[in-house]
Amino acid sequence: MLTTVSVTELQKSPSKIFKNTKAFKHVLVNNKSIGLILSREAAEFLENSGMLQEIEDYLLASNENFNEARKESREIIKNGDYSRCLNFDQLCEL
Repeated sequence: MLTTVSVTELQKSPSKIFKNTKAFKHVLVNNKSIGLILSREAAEFLENSGMLQEIEDYLLASNENFNEARKESREIIKNGDYSRCLNFDQLCEL
């Protein structure tokens, strides 16, 4: 079970909260989770192990907008109509 901290506590003494975070802390507002605080060590571990990238990829892939764009892209490929797609030069200009 993750330890918790309220947003109010976090606002009052953020350095104390971060200093006392051993791995993770759930951030709560009205007893509802709004985020997670990672210790420096936990963040470094996730980054160095590649797990942070995996989590980011998973969240991106499970995002409703991403899934809709992926479905639209598949439909474009299936139909062979690339008129709405950008070419390489257009992408480079973004």
